[in-house]
Amino acid sequence: VTIRIDELLAAAPIVAVPTPADGAGPVWKGFSPDGSDERLIVEDDNTLLSIAFLRKGLDVARSVCRFKVVLGRSTFYGSGFRISTDLLLTNYHVLHDATNNDQPATAVEAWFNYELDWNRRELKPFVVECDAGSIIGDKEHDWSVVRATSVIPPRYAPANMIDLGDIRIDDRVYIIQHPDGLPKMIGMRHNIVRYVDSAVIQYWTDTKAGSSGSPVYDEQWQIVGLHHRWVEHNQNGIIE
Repeated sequence: VTIRIDELLAAAPIVAVPTPADGAGPVWKGFSPDGSDERLIVEDDNTLLSIAFLRKGLDVARSVCRFKVVLGRSTFYGSGFRISTDLLLTNYHVLHDATNNDQPATAVEAWFNYELDWNRRELKPFVVECDAGSIIGDKEHDWSVVRATSVIPPRYAPANMIDLGDIRIDDRVYIIQHPDGLPKMIGMRHNIVRYVDSAVIQYWTDTKAGSSGSPVYDEQWQIVGLHHRWVEHNQNGIIE
């Protein structure tokens, strides 16, 4: 902000362009007469973010991968992310077969860079084989880790698991994920935290099957949770 401070301290301070005089502005359409409806949605909620937020988001997104998992005779997809040199984190239920006494997966692949560019062209993914025999986890808290058997390039750097974020009700969270096993996406609209305790965070956002195991970030791009599942809420016949 030093440039802006210098502008304000100059002999002729640089200020914002004046707004039009009363009556010269636009007539707003579709708004409540006194603004009360709008205040219910946006009051005390500043949604402006530094453009560096986008750059940092793309940086941390590199650690997120799609899992391709063999459970029994079927193949499934999930999401996860790199947490150390050769360890990857996801949900317990992604790497264990709930229909067969929670038997661990017999084959696991992690797909990094499975994404689309701006023109919706698929980028070349980097596929990492994992050691299914290394799988460990905790069913109660729904986490599991697996060890990669090949070297993961530095560009897919591990997530920061030391400086974890602290989250509160009404904060916003961001989920980088592979919904439905599709190329990487981010959930970042109407994504407000509604409940927090020592073990659980609940929030509004968009996820789908296949999003399980995604990292949940705060506005500083610090990890605050591991996405477990989505639920639908039926209110007066409307699915939310």
